[in-house]
Amino acid sequence: HKAVTAAPEAALMLPCNVTVQFLDDGSTLVRLVNAKAMMSAAGMETDPVVKAVGDEADARLKRVAEALQAH
Repeated sequence: HKAVTAAPEAALMLPCNVTVQFLDDGSTLVRLVNAKAMMSAAGMETDPVVKAVGDEADARLKRVAEALQAH
C-alpha cells in the first residue's frame, strides 16, 4: 500500500513473485524474485518510499531463501 500510494506504477512490481516446482527427483525448486532488481528495472529505485518497500521485500525474501537453504 505504501509503495502504490507513493508511486502507482509500483503496482506493476507487486506482489513479489515466488514459484514452487516439484522436480522428478523428488526435490523442490523455489524461485524468488529479486525485489531490488525489479524496482531498479522499472526505474523506481529513486522514490524513497518505493525504495524502502523494495528493500523490505528484498530482506524478507532473502530470509525465506536462507531458511529454505537450511533445509
